[in-house]
Amino acid sequence: MAEVGIGTICRYFPTRDVLIEAVYRQEADTLIDSAVQLMMKREPVVGSCSNIKPNSDL
Repeated sequence: MAEVGIGTICRYFPTRDVLIEAVYRQEADTLIDSAVQLMMKREPVVGSCSNIKPNSDL
């Protein structure tokens, strides 16, 4: 993890909402990229099931 000062964070993310949106977009983009890669490698049902299991907290 990078050590970043509060001033740097506030410069790039002036409000809490902006920070949360940036984190959400990053996570959504990662999930979409993973889904696309799985669709290219496997049959749709098998790919979906293999993606759900590693990412679940159950």
